This record gives sequence, C-alpha cells and structure tokens, in this order.
Amino acid sequence: MEQNRHFGLMVLPGTVLFPHMILPLYIFEPRYRKLLAKSLSGDRLFAVAQEMNGRPADVFGTGVIRAAVRNKDGTYHILIEGVHRYRIDSLVNDSPIYEVKASQLPPNPGVESEPQIRSEIEQILERAMQNNDRLRDYMEAISYKAMDDNRFCDILASLLIQESQRRQILLEEDDLGKRLCLLHDYLNGLEG
Repeated sequence: MEQNRHFGLMVLPGTVLFPHMILPLYIFEPRYRKLLAKSLSGDRLFAVAQEMNGRPADVFGTGVIRAAVRNKDGTYHILIEGVHRYRIDSLVNDSPIYEVKASQLPPNPGVESEPQIRSEIEQILERAMQNNDRLRDYMEAISYKAMDDNRFCDILASLLIQESQRRQILLEEDDLGKRLCLLHDYLNGLEG
C-alpha cells in the first residue's frame, strides 16, 4: 500500500467515488482540465473527493480513467473506475486545486465480515430487484453472489445509497464488518 502519495483532487459536492464504481464526469473547469491532462499523460489515476464544509472530505476515492473524450471546446467526458480509498495525511496546496499527501486505506484490514449480515443484505437486494429489472439485470450480469464482501459492499453502496453523507460514511469506514452493518441499516431504512 502506498503511503504519503501526492494527489491533486477534484472536489465535488455530493460525489463519492467507491472502489469498483464507474463514475462518469464532465470536465469543464480549466483547473480540472489541467489536472486531467496530467493524469492522462501519466498513470491515468484520478482522485475525487466529496466537498464537506468547503473543503475535501478526509477520505476520498481514486480511480483509473477508462475513457476520455475531448470535446471541440476543450472540455472532456470521462469514465473513471474506482480502485482505492485514500485518507488525507496533509494539505500541500488549496489553490487553484487542492493538492494533498494521502495514504491508501487497506481494502480489508483483516476483520471478518458477518455472513448473517451479508445474507440479510442479499435478501433486501433481491426484494429491490423484483421491482427493478435494470437493477436485477445489472446485478446478475456482475455475479453479485460470487463477489467478495468488499466489492459487494462498495457496489451496493454506489448503486443504492443516494444520500452523499451516508455514502461518505461508508467510504470512510475501515472495518469491513462495520461497513456491511452500516449498509444493512441504510438499506433497511430505505425499505421501511
């Protein structure tokens, strides 16, 4: 895992990038176009943080740019596939873009998940899929039952949790068991 890696951040209100999530973005601001150009000429890694109280959230997602289409006016449409979570260690600069040093969070810090919670989340998901053909087709196409708990939790959080504050809480939780319990509680609240 990488410690103290330097990132320029795209900071957006209401946007949380989870590992395994596909995020489409329209890049139009000159400062973010410059950040994108740097990423495209390098490792294609792009960092997105939710704006919280006028600054980036302490935990953010990074993703690989899978597609980038440059428009005639110099703007871009891009697709990012989330790969990692990072926690900000220090702020390097805050203008014109936020630049930070950050450490990668482990995908699973060795905490065992709860099989009962996973089973209950799958039951909630199956009820949701009964009323949503598109969701059912997508989840079946990605073989959700065979996924490890990290991927399962991240994908469901990105698809089904709409409130950005709750999504951020899920992104920040290091403990996989607690993350699954939070997801379970949030999904139960949506049903109830």
